[in-house]
Amino acid sequence: MPVRIMGFSCVTGMRGRMPSADAERAIDAIRETLIAHTRKDGVWFDSRAWIVSARRPEA
Repeated sequence: MPVRIMGFSCVTGMRGRMPSADAERAIDAIRETLIAHTRKDGVWFDSRAWIVSARRPEA
């Protein structure tokens, strides 16, 4: 399964602030880390944190 990370805003933002060669190395490192943690049912990390997003209702 290909790992596509360029759609993440944090990746594109980082890429724009770094020299090109450094950005490519960082992107490769992120991609390799995700590949190493990919299973059939998703990407899994040994973590104890919750990722939560919320929105305030419009008044």
